[in-house]
Amino acid sequence: MLPGLFQMMLWVVSGARRRVGKTWLSLGLTRVLPNAVYAKIGHNPPRAGKPENYFTNVEDFLAFQKRLPATCQHCVVESNAVAIRNRAGVRIFIGAHAGMADLRENSATLEAEADIRICRHADPVGWRQVLVSKLQNADHVTAVSALLERQQQFIASAPPTGNDRLFAK
Repeated sequence: MLPGLFQMMLWVVSGARRRVGKTWLSLGLTRVLPNAVYAKIGHNPPRAGKPENYFTNVEDFLAFQKRLPATCQHCVVESNAVAIRNRAGVRIFIGAHAGMADLRENSATLEAEADIRICRHADPVGWRQVLVSKLQNADHVTAVSALLERQQQFIASAPPTGNDRLFAK
């Protein structure tokens, strides 16, 4: 590989349902990983307030991913559909709060196939092993681990109500 060029790592964040913190974790990963870009695949048409890299289907996202510059080291996408297609260097699944209903139909599959599971029976030691195998920088492993641990604390807490923000800054 030429100096200054990187092989991009794809991070896919999926979840058991809405309001489990997928966006918070995805944006956090984008902040702590070097030369990272965020994208989201949603079901609704783009509108004001949607992320810049918002797509309504996987094919458009894949075309976007191919156009990313060679200096992009990490692409973080919030998408259950990409996780199901198994197109990820690291697949992260976020479970629901205890007692929450309205889980997505493919929730069990997403959880079973994830590299990292943030849920009631999470394995932080396993997370670290995955991160060490994928990241070459100990500081990045530590920063990502801290995000995952904070996300785990959120999932272990009482479920959000109304329009509460998932995390305060």
